[in-house]
Amino acid sequence: MHQKTTKNYIPTVQDVIKYIDCWIKYHNSKPCPNVSSKTIQEMLNDVQKQEIDKNTLNDLMMKTETRTINKHGITFLGLHYRSEVLLDLRESVFIRYSLFDLSKIYVYSMKGEFLCVARREEKIHPMAHHLGTVKDMEEFKQRIQKQKRQFNKAKKEFLKYYPIEDAEVLEIESEPVVEVIPEQPKPKREKKLTPREQQMNRPIFNSNYEKYEWLMNNGCTNSEDRKWLADYIRSDEYYNLYGD
Repeated sequence: MHQKTTKNYIPTVQDVIKYIDCWIKYHNSKPCPNVSSKTIQEMLNDVQKQEIDKNTLNDLMMKTETRTINKHGITFLGLHYRSEVLLDLRESVFIRYSLFDLSKIYVYSMKGEFLCVARREEKIHPMAHHLGTVKDMEEFKQRIQKQKRQFNKAKKEFLKYYPIEDAEVLEIESEPVVEVIPEQPKPKREKKLTPREQQMNRPIFNSNYEKYEWLMNNGCTNSEDRKWLADYIRSDEYYNLYGD
């Protein structure tokens, strides 16, 4: 029936929103079943609206994923998120995030206990202190001060268990080492996998964006992947992550 009436037309998300709005407007224009002298919309206008906290609603709608804390903090979507709470941890945690605000993520233990809010670490050019703008130099200064605070905190914890003589090792700067670059062997030509071999080596994806990036790097090997990719490019998630 759908193919005959619409010629197999698949509406976009924006089209569906318009259709739903039109249907709600039509439905609310009908007489109210409880008060026939008023429409449904007129009855709704008389009802006191409930104030909804947008931040609370956003928290409830956040997506949850598992990540492992590494030396960079938490790596997510190719970005690094850090917090002082995560400095001494090297374990798996739950993260909650909103695609509308990727400047921070909420970190929870595997037991569901809230740990901290990790914020995205912005990249700073190594010559920002000399060649950058006033904003670049200020960010560079703040980053250095933050690293010093973290070092002093780690040193303070170190002194709880070791004598102060051992702590002097932390202050010693290592001498520059002349790195001898060995002769690089000729790279071996990688065998190009056939479409069937690519399909056999296909990983298990935990999210849609991981599948999208894998398909973009390895290509679509069947019509099902091509259809999935075309649908994903029209999705809200793609627009929030990769759209202009």
